[in-house]
Amino acid sequence: MRSFRAPSLGNLYLGQSFGVIRAVDTTFCNQVTNNPDSTQEEIDAACRTREIRSLSGGNPELDPETSTSWSAGLAVEPLDRLVLKADYWNIEVEGKVGSLSVQEILNNEERFPNLVNRVNGQLTAQDAFVRSNLQNLTVEEGSGVDVSVLYNFDTGIGRFGIDLRTHYLLEYLRQTSALQPLCDDAGTTSEPEWRANLQLRWQTGRWDSSALVRYVGETEDLVGGREGGTCTIAEGGRVRSVDGYTQVDLQTSYVFDAGTRLTLGIRNVFEEEPPFSEIAAGGWPWFDQALYDITGRSFYLRADHRF
Repeated sequence: MRSFRAPSLGNLYLGQSFGVIRAVDTTFCNQVTNNPDSTQEEIDAACRTREIRSLSGGNPELDPETSTSWSAGLAVEPLDRLVLKADYWNIEVEGKVGSLSVQEILNNEERFPNLVNRVNGQLTAQDAFVRSNLQNLTVEEGSGVDVSVLYNFDTGIGRFGIDLRTHYLLEYLRQTSALQPLCDDAGTTSEPEWRANLQLRWQTGRWDSSALVRYVGETEDLVGGREGGTCTIAEGGRVRSVDGYTQVDLQTSYVFDAGTRLTLGIRNVFEEEPPFSEIAAGGWPWFDQALYDITGRSFYLRADHRF
């Protein structure tokens, strides 16, 4: 299946502005260095860090991000009221919106000639600049397997239900920038390989009770990041384990004759704390707020009525 995501208004029309960045004009440096008639003084002058104008902001010429995805699944019912499902999915995204630093662009000018605006071959001229605004640059690829088990059965004390849903991330390939290789981030910060939800339900008469167990697997922080141009840990970096997380929620409801449902629940019964991560969310608050809730144990009471 092919799909696309159009650039946001901010991506397209965020105000563009000129600034000054200190960088090395790599192309000019190489030209002078490779000239056998150049003196060391001329080479040093050509390869020094200098102030270069840069243009940042939105880009009205952005194309939509495009994706290709496919999936295959199987569902069987080996026993009455027992349903087993397994699904494999794969998705590739191209043209993700991002930006490069001025130095990255200058170091790879042959790949991005349209981002460097020279005047008479120089970047020191008044009208010369480097475009560091948003561009369609990077790609991402991912695949995984989802497995679910659904089973309902009746007993003398009511109906019981088991609903188990598991997710395994096979790979998550992405680039930190358009100049970096695709690296597999499955199992690293904020990308656990394993996730699972287990719901146990009991219904009898007017009562409906359930327990929900939510599990997020262990991950690894790549402290210091990856070595430039490779997927290996940067020199001086290290790998730090981030613990898995298990949260238990309980809920029970009672339905009155008039159609009113009264629900009492407890979230995070055992007050599980989010696992500490050195680099999730860029550091503070030291955990991934998209995966975990720092609220701790909480109670709620809810009333619903159907007319």
